[in-house]
Amino acid sequence: MDLRLSDGFVDLVEQGIDVAVRIGELADSSLIARRVGTMRRVLVAHRRYLGTLPKGLKAPHTPQDLLRHNCIVYTGLATANAWTFRAGPRARETEGTTRVVRVEGQLQTDSSEVLRAALCAGLGVGYVPSWLIEAELASGEMQVLLPHWPAPLVPIHLVTPRERQHAAKVAAFAEHVARAL
Repeated sequence: MDLRLSDGFVDLVEQGIDVAVRIGELADSSLIARRVGTMRRVLVAHRRYLGTLPKGLKAPHTPQDLLRHNCIVYTGLATANAWTFRAGPRARETEGTTRVVRVEGQLQTDSSEVLRAALCAGLGVGYVPSWLIEAELASGEMQVLLPHWPAPLVPIHLVTPRERQHAAKVAAFAEHVARAL
């Protein structure tokens, strides 16, 4: 097995890769896709960041409040700094209302590991897959912000070049990942 981990877009055919995991809506392509799950992003901040907010600035209560915070932007998303939230049943707006906020901050990165490290260092607010900071959420180091404004679910697909779709190793790997997700 040759396992390659990258946050960037990889050309499977050009690089001879059998299967890739793609998170997000897929663009039309010649690849064969199999939806294997969904994930949700969460808005989070480390307790260190929240504990050092300037006087008069509080943790965000609405998506618009993010405009006053230092947001760490993950540029690997097609939407980058446009963060989408949907009002839940306990939000102060009509349930289902969608808000898109164009955030800014002192750090942008195309690496999920750098994003995680910056959040853990208390450098700002992040919009991340919940699995990326699972341990920090469980320990209470990281806090979910805007719990009444959850992010929409994002699809997870396995994609493979058409000519490799029937390979036994591809099928075995796909089944394993599908069960795990």
